[in-house]
Amino acid sequence: MLTFILLSLYSLILLYRSYFVLFPIERATAWNYGYSEVSDFIKRNPNSSFVIDNTRNPRNYILLLYYLNYPPAIYQKEVSPIYKNDYYRSLPPETSYRFSNIEVRAFEWKKDPCVKQILVGDELSISEGQAKEHKLTEAYELKDEQGKVIFKGFETNPELKCRGNI
Repeated sequence: MLTFILLSLYSLILLYRSYFVLFPIERATAWNYGYSEVSDFIKRNPNSSFVIDNTRNPRNYILLLYYLNYPPAIYQKEVSPIYKNDYYRSLPPETSYRFSNIEVRAFEWKKDPCVKQILVGDELSISEGQAKEHKLTEAYELKDEQGKVIFKGFETNPELKCRGNI
């Protein structure tokens, strides 16, 4: 009986360590860590327009809606009528979402730098080379517990990038 109690206690200690200490650090990105913080950044900048990259997480818009406490009644009015009327049919998946001052979609490098807005994505979405090429100014950075960059936000500078194209 004593052996069983000691093994159970040891097992519970390992479970606690793995689940509550290690997993939140090691698996933060798999658990969609950072969308709450990105939502806080959006709330602090209500006069800015945002484009959030959804290339690697095509349904991340729902996390933003949740953390921004976006009213469902308003969002339902903004959804394309085809998805409201034919919900149970096999429709093509939506690839971009627009609500409030936010667009969730893949970046369009020909037109996005020419509009005054903040582009938010991970390090694969916006590399340092792209930031320099498109005259972007870093406005936001979020790192996880291990110090790895999860999200970066860059403010566009249309007056520098697109003088002749506007």
